[in-house]
Amino acid sequence: MLLDAAPARRDNAPLPRLRTVSSSSKIEVETTLLGPCRHKLSVRVPTARVDQEFEHYYKHVASRLKLPGFRPGKVPLSVVRKQMGETVVEEAAEHAIEHLMGDAIREAGLHPLRLVDFDPKQHPVVEGQELAFEVEIETAPKIELPPWEEVVIEPEATEPKPEQIAAAKESLGREHARFDANEGGALDDQHLAEGRLTYFRDGDEGPKAETLRLSLGSPLYGTDPERFAAALKGAKSGDVIELDCEFNEGFSEESWVGGSGTARFEVQRIVKPRPATPEEIAEDLSMENGVEELDTRIHAQLAHDNESAERERRIHEVLERIGRLRPFELPVRLVEEETEAALESHRKRLVEQAGVPEEEAAKKAEEVREQLAEDAHRRLRHYFLVRKVAEQEGIRPTERDLDAAFRALAARHGVDAKSVRAYYDEQDMTSRLQGDILEGKVRAFLAHKATKPEPEAPVVPASGSE
Repeated sequence: MLLDAAPARRDNAPLPRLRTVSSSSKIEVETTLLGPCRHKLSVRVPTARVDQEFEHYYKHVASRLKLPGFRPGKVPLSVVRKQMGETVVEEAAEHAIEHLMGDAIREAGLHPLRLVDFDPKQHPVVEGQELAFEVEIETAPKIELPPWEEVVIEPEATEPKPEQIAAAKESLGREHARFDANEGGALDDQHLAEGRLTYFRDGDEGPKAETLRLSLGSPLYGTDPERFAAALKGAKSGDVIELDCEFNEGFSEESWVGGSGTARFEVQRIVKPRPATPEEIAEDLSMENGVEELDTRIHAQLAHDNESAERERRIHEVLERIGRLRPFELPVRLVEEETEAALESHRKRLVEQAGVPEEEAAKKAEEVREQLAEDAHRRLRHYFLVRKVAEQEGIRPTERDLDAAFRALAARHGVDAKSVRAYYDEQDMTSRLQGDILEGKVRAFLAHKATKPEPEAPVVPASGSE
């Protein structure tokens, strides 16, 4: 179920209707609620208002039109029409529908996200004629935030636990693994074959890899897994193994992609992997104080990670608690689109990263549709809550925030901040960066608001006082 907060209607009661009329614009707007965050506007624009829109656009054009014999901005409207012909009429009509649409939405008091399947060409605006049209609009949800004291979250300890420290050491041990030679041994599930890999195609020698380690359960990309395991099982030092290979997308030699050839692996030795000891890890990381320094760094890193995780937990929990205390409906179509996008992204990852065939990847993605839909619903719920908090608390990205973000990006990429800003403006990415800054500021605000304050220490009277 996509929207727990949007139960289906079980009766045939008419949906609520709202009629508003603007005394200034004379546009009549009738609003019909179609469902969660979805409305239909029935708009009637009298002839006089239509003519006003055309006249407004003609004056706009006339103010910029330069014609011999007329002062700038003083070209009569009749001359404008004659000079520009049907082009200016078509432009005026486009201007009119856009302007009237905005006025109609404001009259209805809606906060639109987007128009739904609206084609302006299907609603021609004709000078001297009344205009009537209908449009469906998807709007932002109506959200009411509870008092902040209702969403204070109990903090959790961030001191690293012994099991975390042990797990971190084990992880580092695997990252700095040692490979002990098994003289005279043969490749099995417990060992790796270490050697040199060379690719060939049509007799030509291609990419190479030195000191490559292969296991039976990790076939070379582009080889048949069963044939790979069968060819390598029992291999010993000095063996040369050749396998048919398909050069698929992502192969290092781009000109070979789509073809086939051979992968030759020369076994140099059979090794058994083992985790590095704390002493070996400290040596690899050039720690002067050895294991003691390693323990100190692990503890400090875990404490930092735990504090970051605890901050994110509180932010997540406060957003979830607001949603439970003040439930609101989301645009159904938007949730569906977010879910479909997540499904497609999941399918692509299966194909491109795991090598799963297209048909199987689509089936696997469909199996997790329900979970992806729940995730999409949560993401959108949090998105709108963050924007509501920003609106209520007056949080916004400032020019100083933007400058700092551009400087940080410039430092990361080794270029100057002006070039980064110019690129973002050119690619129309600045507004997205502003959105990221806004979200970061709101999340910092929520982390502070969600933190339960420490109890004040009791005031102890000074000695001898009453």
